[in-house]
Amino acid sequence: MIDMLLSDLRYAWRSIRRRPGFSTIVVLTLGLGIGANTAIFSVLNAVLLRPLPYRQPERLAWVWEKPPGALRSNVAPANFLDWRDQNEVFESISAFYGTRFILTGTDQPEAISGAHVSADFFQLLGIQPAIGRAFLPEEEEPGKDKVAVLSHELWVNRFGSDPTLLGRQLTLDDEAHTVVGIMPAGFRFRASRYQIWIPLALDRQQVARDFHYLQAVARLKEGVELDAARAEMEVIAGSISRDYPETK
Repeated sequence: MIDMLLSDLRYAWRSIRRRPGFSTIVVLTLGLGIGANTAIFSVLNAVLLRPLPYRQPERLAWVWEKPPGALRSNVAPANFLDWRDQNEVFESISAFYGTRFILTGTDQPEAISGAHVSADFFQLLGIQPAIGRAFLPEEEEPGKDKVAVLSHELWVNRFGSDPTLLGRQLTLDDEAHTVVGIMPAGFRFRASRYQIWIPLALDRQQVARDFHYLQAVARLKEGVELDAARAEMEVIAGSISRDYPETK
């Protein structure tokens, strides 16, 4: 996570230096806190600096936790589930975290950069696999999450564009996953180079509020402005703080 953060900071700094006229907008955007323990950030700066290749990118927003005395932090899974259940301002809100999988069962074991993502992650961005399908809602459930979506690059470079790969199983970290989709060529999320995605399966009975490792991206509903989203998330944040005062 530290490596990802440093990479993001370097990328942002280079972008600002190339377009200094937008530096004020970036600073203002990063200052949009919405409560004692959560914050929301518009991606307005990213849209201006380099248009995002997603559906209506101006409706996308980052959602962060904001602990007292800190600018922002990643999201605890239990808090994310509350955000998703209780908000009425987002069309959808997805969580993810980057990781590395060990791919075995083919030629040589290989470390593959990938991510665990909410089932609606690709739908939220407005990008669908070029081959096959994205994840189904029920594949967020533990035990039903053994499916995978591959990048076009991984499909070409590792599997030789094999058209029969869809529906076959790959072994990731010693667990079999069925390939259900292959993303379009060139698809990337932010500056990441993820090559494979699997569902983020969260057990509601075991999720923590004191382990902050998720990132969250949301899509505003049509007609909902950032200020309205900020106000509602502030209410939700206050409710979480009152109900779970012992968590940080």
